[in-house]
Amino acid sequence: YLSMETANRLGDIAAKVKGVKNFDELLKAKVVEVSEKAKENDIKEGITGKEALEKMF
Repeated sequence: YLSMETANRLGDIAAKVKGVKNFDELLKAKVVEVSEKAKENDIKEGITGKEALEKMF
C-alpha cells in the first residue's frame, strides 16, 4: 500500500494506481492519486502509470 499522507509529509513524488497484478498492468493503469510533489512535476490523476514514471525519471 502507499500512504499519500506520508509521501506528502516526506516531500516524496508518488503516484498510486489500483487493481494491477504485474508491471505491464501498472504501465497501462490510470493514476488515481498523486502526492503534492508529484503535482509540481506535472504528474496528475488520469495519466497512465507509464506517463507518471516517465515524468518521475
